[in-house]
Amino acid sequence: MKPQSKTEYVEFPAGGVDTNATGDGRIGDPLPVRVAMILLDTFIVLGIYLGSLILRYPETYSNYLFSNVIVIIALSTLVPLSLIGGYSKSTDLISLRFMSEHIIVSTFSFLVASFCIYVASSFNAELSPARLNVSLTLILFPFVSLIYRRQIGARISNVQKSRSLFILGVGPVAQDFYRLLKNNKWPHSLRFFQIAPESGNNPHILPDDSDSPLVEENLEEVLAKDPASVESIVLAEDTSNIPVNLLRKLVSVHFSRIPVQTLDTFFARQWKMVPTGHVSLAWAFEKGFRLNSPSYERVKRLSDIILSSLILLIFLPVLLFVPILIRWESPGPALFRQTRVGHHRKPFVLLKFRTMRQGSEKEDIYTRGNDSRITRLGAFLRKVRLDELPQLWNVLKGEMSLIGPRAEWDKCVDQYEKSIPFYHFRHTVKPGITGWAQVNYPYGENEDDAEEKLKYDLYYIRHFSFGLDLSICLKTLYVMLFARGR
Repeated sequence: MKPQSKTEYVEFPAGGVDTNATGDGRIGDPLPVRVAMILLDTFIVLGIYLGSLILRYPETYSNYLFSNVIVIIALSTLVPLSLIGGYSKSTDLISLRFMSEHIIVSTFSFLVASFCIYVASSFNAELSPARLNVSLTLILFPFVSLIYRRQIGARISNVQKSRSLFILGVGPVAQDFYRLLKNNKWPHSLRFFQIAPESGNNPHILPDDSDSPLVEENLEEVLAKDPASVESIVLAEDTSNIPVNLLRKLVSVHFSRIPVQTLDTFFARQWKMVPTGHVSLAWAFEKGFRLNSPSYERVKRLSDIILSSLILLIFLPVLLFVPILIRWESPGPALFRQTRVGHHRKPFVLLKFRTMRQGSEKEDIYTRGNDSRITRLGAFLRKVRLDELPQLWNVLKGEMSLIGPRAEWDKCVDQYEKSIPFYHFRHTVKPGITGWAQVNYPYGENEDDAEEKLKYDLYYIRHFSFGLDLSICLKTLYVMLFARGR
């Protein structure tokens, strides 16, 4: 992620749209590729395990083929891999980030599988798995997986670049959508179509930019002549403005060969965010929200207590040693306290290790890049996210969760709620030490950043689930291990 300007904050993943729509069997269609990769991963995992058993025990290998061990190995590799987008068409399989996350999640799989097999064998005396072969399988699999995923990723990328993303609409919404795609170097060519011949008079989607795509008129004719050239169709226009006959044609196309999406669906599937500028307050009443699940709320709270206590024990030496270094480098308390806004807008005092000069937060409410107020030790703590450790006490008290939207300063919240639509939705869940916005977007430096991060927070609120929480945990590990924090 390389923040450059207001329209260039984040480099979204390149690739097509992750959708479950049925395709015509082309390499770019998500369902065949996803199923093929799941089957191939299963074959690789079982093949490595069985092959190593045959080499080690050529005569008695069948004595070690325990069904529960095989299931544990398969699930502990496939499920975590799916959480980082290992089977998603929208994931850039050849990126350094995916490779790093794959290695992290494979380490997690190794620990989980080892623990599960140890527990299972402890309660079953007849279960004597070949632990060396299990370990070998879990160590070799990520390397084989990364090699073949790079090949598939390169091929999909080449095929996708030969197709076009069709956008229906030429108004302000479509123009903003084009700017966003352009700033983030969308890999496919873009073609914009009018809803009707009289719906636009400018030859280009941006009247003042002759390099922007030309506006075309007859979408139905193009679809009939060359459907293979279409990657996806996005509706950058209110469906009530689209003629009924054209809508019927698009429905037919969607269920036959080419995915058709609204702008909201495109943002959610491709970039895992909510386009706040193009949704209404009625968005809150849509089906699918999981916030009203008391069972998951209880599980999440129990997980917060257990994991926070465990992390505090593991990092106890850090918690004792870092305050000494902070006070040695600069005068003042080791802990930074500030009033933040929590669940249902209830204020609380957040704790962090102090990373700036004492009292310097009064100079500017935002932390800038290369901010001179940050101490040398503070810069390191921020990069590896260790400055957040004291917030575990806030989690234990129930004021925060391990995962959720960032807890904002009450002064900032008062300002944002007046100027940023939907900002109050952030308070429908507990704030978190890490969250979907934190792992997908740079540290906020102004109100524009706060609005952009809100798009990710709303996606988290909309898709509140265990799977998304686990995915955030894995991405947070990536940020910590590779010092991508700020």
